[in-house]
Amino acid sequence: ADLPHYVMIKKKYDLSAIGGLDAVGPMLEKVKKHYAHERINDADGVRVDVADGWVHLRPSNTEPIVRLIAEASSASRANELVDELSDLASLT
Repeated sequence: ADLPHYVMIKKKYDLSAIGGLDAVGPMLEKVKKHYAHERINDADGVRVDVADGWVHLRPSNTEPIVRLIAEASSASRANELVDELSDLASLT
């Protein structure tokens, strides 16, 4: 009960619908540039830490997809992070 509550949302997007594997590099660079003022970890895709959560975009190593994961203190904020990054990366 003393631990804070967080909501995690996971989505995956088919790369064949957005240009295949060639689209991944430019997509990740676009995300890094947009969130340059936030804390970024690009060891495995791009993870962006914001004040009230985080969002991570990475290509799968086993499937032709990209995975998008967000975590925040509320479902609405986690969905906002997913929507913002998926729009930015042209996933939707």
